[in-house]
Amino acid sequence: MPINLYIARHGNTFESNQIPVMVGKKTDLKLTKKGREQAENLGAYFKDGQIEFDAIFSGELLRQKEFAQIVSRQINHTSSVVNSSALDEVDYGTWEGLEPSQIKDIDSWSKKGIWPDAFNEKEEDKVEKILNFITTLRNQFEDGSNIFAVSSNGIIRQFTKFSEVSNSETTWSRLSEASAIEKLKVATGNYCKIEIQAFNLSIDLNNWNLKAS
Repeated sequence: MPINLYIARHGNTFESNQIPVMVGKKTDLKLTKKGREQAENLGAYFKDGQIEFDAIFSGELLRQKEFAQIVSRQINHTSSVVNSSALDEVDYGTWEGLEPSQIKDIDSWSKKGIWPDAFNEKEEDKVEKILNFITTLRNQFEDGSNIFAVSSNGIIRQFTKFSEVSNSETTWSRLSEASAIEKLKVATGNYCKIEIQAFNLSIDLNNWNLKAS
């Protein structure tokens, strides 16, 4: 049996009358009222579905920790939320605070997943942190365990780099080649389910970007 990783994108950080901009690791926003409601809804959804989590993880940003803590309370989880920098959002560097329409090569990132020079972190360093996080889960938890984690969109989609589909082709590389990385976008307050196998992640895009209902 695999380890089941339910990984959610934190809730809204912009009010309805605000224009969303690129917000990465170095802008530590709190959740809005709507963002907190999204966390409450997701927690209630998991509780109603009687999914019991063996552990809850979160990135170290305020919006991620707050979302995880609200879900934890909703499902009456007894252990503390574990913070992991591997789940922090990307540091967008010179893109930080800009509207997507103001960024010349935004499509290379959003559609093909090409890591921009503008970012303050190296792609290989960020991916290695995610791999170490996956390895930690494999080592610490038994098959069949359910794990909940809260991260951000730029990081969640990076998990697909460890899901081989054929001849060492990954879910990520297949979508990148087709300029379809946008299919991996997880909406605020939504989640996806990833099965952690012994040597591979099993990802079904039908279980991606799921909404509490």
